Amino acid sequence: MTTIRPKSGMTIREIAELAGVSSAAVSAVLNNRWKQIRLTEQTRNKIAAVIKETRFQPNTAGKALAYRRSFVIGMIVEKINFSFLPEALEGIEDLTEQKGYGLLMMTTRKDPARQERILNYLLARNVEGMLLGPGIDIPPTFLETLAARVIPVVQMGEAPEGKSFACVDGAQIGYLGMRHLLERGHQRIACWGTSPMIHEGIDRAIRESGREVRIDHWPFCDPMESMDQWFHDTDRPTAMFVGSDEVASRILHRAIRQGVKIPEELALMGVNDTQAAVEAAIPLTTVSQPKYEQGQAAAQLLFDLMEGKPAQSVVLQPNLVVREST
Repeated sequence: MTTIRPKSGMTIREIAELAGVSSAAVSAVLNNRWKQIRLTEQTRNKIAAVIKETRFQPNTAGKALAYRRSFVIGMIVEKINFSFLPEALEGIEDLTEQKGYGLLMMTTRKDPARQERILNYLLARNVEGMLLGPGIDIPPTFLETLAARVIPVVQMGEAPEGKSFACVDGAQIGYLGMRHLLERGHQRIACWGTSPMIHEGIDRAIRESGREVRIDHWPFCDPMESMDQWFHDTDRPTAMFVGSDEVASRILHRAIRQGVKIPEELALMGVNDTQAAVEAAIPLTTVSQPKYEQGQAAAQLLFDLMEGKPAQSVVLQPNLVVREST
């Protein structure tokens, strides 16, 4: 078997010669268009093997200049430490890289003026499509500008009808979490940071149970506020459904310091199945969202729109992960 020695600055023509194919065939594989020109999977795999062995990197700057395109996807999120982002970003990057695109991600920090600057910057960079993280809402006038420039947009999270989005079924998150707490015998349950969609599922689980259940909504913006006093309230709920693992983990550690037994005196349920849930002093029961898959689905929807396909949406299903906190 011939060993191919990688060298820097290789061209598509050289890759084609090594693979015994045309330059057009190599270009089609690099741009994920090999099916359109009817290459066989065997030929595609042969080209891919040469690309991998030579560690070939296409000249994206030259490619962009030749095609008058940027080959860049823009992405806007509220903040970097958003609990779902790292895994979702891996899913997005894996697909954009496979398609020969770069990803330019920027954060709004929940600042409308900053968001407007970011949008204008991404337009100036000639991004070919835009991904919006959960909670990002673009003004209608700017959406019209994007449409006029034929820049498709996909929302990560639910979006209005007719728009393309990839989300996890929020109602099912609430349903799975609440059903689990009810099955554990809890009838007084506090909720914090749970979205209206999650509450739809919570209400459905309660209706299906046919039981009298008291739901308390934590009245403070900061869940730690007045928490120490609440722990020792004789009439407090016996379980708490929290909208993020990170906050649920903070509550758990605070409860332990106050001598509250978990889960005997207080059961705790989080959402997202992040590292915070796994590494908590008492591992957290949580509702897991398929974050990597959501990222890939959003990116695929965006590429579909860029290829002229109609707007579609993907709704992914969550899973209950039972640990020691309930």
